[in-house]
This record gives sequence, C-alpha cells and structure tokens, in this order.
Amino acid sequence: MDLRRRGPVVAIGIVAVSLMLIMTTRFVLGEGNQVNGAFEFVQVQSPGPDVAAGRPPINWPGQRPVSESSEARLTSEPFGQSASLGSDYANCRFGVGVVRNPINMYTDVDALRLGWYLNWRTNSNPLTPYGIEYVQTIRLSQPRAGDGSYLPTYAVTPPLTEEGLGSLLDASPGAIWTVGNEPDIWSQDGITPDIYAEAYHEVYHFIKSRDPSALVAIGAVVQPSPVRLLYLDMILDHYAETFGSAMPVDVWNIHMYSIREVEGSWGAQLPPGVDSDLGIDYPVEAHGNITVFSEFVGEFRRWMTDHRQQNKPLIISEMGVLMPEWWQPIFDEARVKQFMNESFDYLLSATNPDTGYPADDYRLVQKWNWFSLDDDTVDATGALRWNGMLYNSETHLPTPFGDEFARYTGQILPTVDLVAADIGQQPVVAYSPTSP
Repeated sequence: MDLRRRGPVVAIGIVAVSLMLIMTTRFVLGEGNQVNGAFEFVQVQSPGPDVAAGRPPINWPGQRPVSESSEARLTSEPFGQSASLGSDYANCRFGVGVVRNPINMYTDVDALRLGWYLNWRTNSNPLTPYGIEYVQTIRLSQPRAGDGSYLPTYAVTPPLTEEGLGSLLDASPGAIWTVGNEPDIWSQDGITPDIYAEAYHEVYHFIKSRDPSALVAIGAVVQPSPVRLLYLDMILDHYAETFGSAMPVDVWNIHMYSIREVEGSWGAQLPPGVDSDLGIDYPVEAHGNITVFSEFVGEFRRWMTDHRQQNKPLIISEMGVLMPEWWQPIFDEARVKQFMNESFDYLLSATNPDTGYPADDYRLVQKWNWFSLDDDTVDATGALRWNGMLYNSETHLPTPFGDEFARYTGQILPTVDLVAADIGQQPVVAYSPTSP
C-alpha cells in the first residue's frame, strides 16, 4: 500500500497489495462481564496530578525489572547471513516490530512475507531484505521536576541538526517518519499534549523543509480509548491555537491494545497532562479480544472522519497479545493464535464507505504491525515479559506463533490493485457536534 503523495492532483499508480483467501472466522469471546454481547467497562476517577516519577510501567503484578543479561541487543551484534531472502513475495500490509537482533539474522524470515518493519528508532542505512520497508521512529522526551510534574520543554532524538536528523533524511528520501512512540504513557515518550504539539510542529517542518516527499506520521497512543482520544484532541487544539493552522498529519498512526487505565497501578494509566475521569479499567479479558479490537478500529476511524481526516491512511504500528501466559493463563498459545487469525481476517476485510480510506477501497486500516518479531526478554526470575513473539532471539528459529503467522500469510494470493496514491492534505480540525 503506497501512502505517498504524487503531487497536487490525484495520480493513479500500480501498487502491489494482497487479498485474502476465503477463510472461516474462528471466534470465541473471552471471559468477562458482558452486556448485550459487549464488555461493560468501569470508568475510573483520576486521583489528581501525576504521582512522582517512578510510577510502575506496564509491568504485570509481581514482575521484576528486566535482568541485566536480558537487555535488548539491537545493533551490537554482527549481522548474520540472510536465509534465502527474497524467495517469496512480500505483503505490503503486514509488518512486525523488531527488538533484539537485526531482522536478517532469523531463519526463513522471508516466509513471513513481511512488507515493513520498525524498531522504534532511526537508521541511516536500515536493513531492507527482499525490499522490505523500514519505518523510521523519532523519539521525544519531556523532563520532569522532582515532584513529578512535567517541565515546559522537550528533547528530540535524533536532534534536529545537520548531523542528526538532517543526514538521516538525506539518506532515506520518501520514508515514513513517526514522531514519537506512545507519547501518552510516561514509561515511553511521555509528553503532555501542549508540548507534543510544539515538538511535532518543529519536527514536521524540519522534515518537510529537507525532504518534501517524506511522510510524517503522528506518534501512536497506546489505544484509542476515550481518554486517549481526548489527549489527541488536546494536541490538535493546542497546535491550532499556537500556530494558527490545523496540524498537518500525512499518516495517522495508532496502537491497538486494550489495557486498564488506572493511575498509579499497572497498565497504561492516564496520559500526561490529562486530568479526566474518562480512564477505563479494562478487564483482562478485553485484551486480545476481537470484539474490542474491531470496535476500537471503527471508533478511531470515526474520530478521524469527525476531524475531516477520512482521506488519510491509517497504520497500526503495534498490535498483538502483550500479557504473558504465566501471569494470565487464558493467553495460552491457542488464544494468541486465535487472536492473530481473527485480527488479520478483520483487517484485510473491514471497510466502511463513511469512514474508510477512499484510495484503498474504503478499507479502515492500510498497514499493521504485529508485536513482536523477537521480544523474548525476561525479568529477573526468568519469566517472559511479553507474549506472541514470532522468533526465538537466541536460536533464531520461529516460534509456534511465527509458524502460524507464516501459515496465514502463505494463504494470501498475490495480486495487483490500482489505487490512488495521493493522500491529499485535508486540514485537521477540532470536532464539534454542531459543526458541519
């Protein structure tokens, strides 16, 4: 799926995409409180300002910090030999998050038929085996005072200099650049809405002044829940008020989890700078649940349409089942595989003429990224921190989830579609129920 603009008019280009073979949807609703077939969620009152730095991240109860020996090995190890890469076709919609090793170290990784990947950082010379696309991630940070309050400043990595982001842009013309990763959670980029809007403005214009063909994506929030949509509204409002124009976004970007939003506890908590009672205590059973997942996708596309952003592509840069089986036994191998199949079925087929992307036959989502390819880091007790990894980072061999991923994509017939490649530049506007 080509997300690039081709000029002021809509240009028709041949873009390789893939269509799904007819499959039977396998769905068993997870356990939990249900009302009329849907989960009933409990809203949680905000306890007030953020507690001091050192709040628990998304660690499961009883989990210890990552042991020193299991820290991610990102670029320190030598590149391995690619395993007959390029022997099969790639699917431009399917991607993965790469954590521990270079992507070409994994045996038969081409069997996954991946079209893109990211590793939550930037790279001037990324590995692109068999033509796979690398999506760049610019990181943001906002310092905090001793009492935990956020200071009115920010830092950008890499820096907005000739030697920093400038050289990277020169090396990667036309790339997709996401501005931040989970700015709505303190343990990731953790930045208040007003400061994010100001940082985004500076980064966006630095990128476009250097490479007008680049595509700039907003940093993904953890999930499109009510309190996180409010966070995004606050970003757009501050941008318009500060800079006198709507915030320009080439590609909309989101993470699709369902994690409890209880301040001071495990989970996603509340976004920085948002004092709201909209946080939801999502039950464990809502995680990795196709009903909740599909509702989230539909709700975010409606939000985009309300903000006059229907004519923009949407990517999911993280999705999957995070919670490890040792902590929640319901997330066993069968359950993770079931969610993988159900979510892929849905993403390949979900369309809506009122909210979907017109240039992609009104599909709701254009690309998606499974978490993860290889994040099998463990805590100090040796317990896995996450679920669903496709490869073992030590043996470089596929896990049962990797085999299932390859089985699924192997059933998809390669096709060529004619799609409009121009995404236009409709302005982002704040939503009002009384506005036209």
